Amino acid sequence: MGIPLVEGIASWETYEDEFKKILSTLKRKGVVGCIFGDIDLDEHIEWCRKVCADIGLDAVHPLHGSTQEELLDELIETGFQTVIIVVKQDKLGSQYLGKNLDPALIKELANLGISPSGEFGEYHTLVVDGPIFHKTSLEEHLKSSRPRIVTQEGYSFWNLA
Repeated sequence: MGIPLVEGIASWETYEDEFKKILSTLKRKGVVGCIFGDIDLDEHIEWCRKVCADIGLDAVHPLHGSTQEELLDELIETGFQTVIIVVKQDKLGSQYLGKNLDPALIKELANLGISPSGEFGEYHTLVVDGPIFHKTSLEEHLKSSRPRIVTQEGYSFWNLA
């Protein structure tokens, strides 16, 4: 996308401090705000606003208030491709890791009582291709690298390292 990738490594216990360190570094480079993809969770939106305010940045939530179904339809219709990379074990099994989020899978998840966008932490995705990407899809690279599955603290992850 032509945007530099910024990464950090943290545990649950160190997440906020690590996030703030990264935000502080970005602020020194001229960043004035952060854009978040939260839809429904007011407590997470408040956390993002608080953390950003602590650093002196704006927190922007352009998706807040939209419906998950509308957003997923738009995501798929505009050509974005996403792959499930994390599942909450008490909601979904590791067999869902690596699956493309498409209308059939969204329907299957709904039948299981899963929030359409995984908004309650049931699953997380990685966008691997879309109309704003300048390079070819990450999907083939990810699947050919055969990511290892790591399980900890109630979640199964694709280890992409």
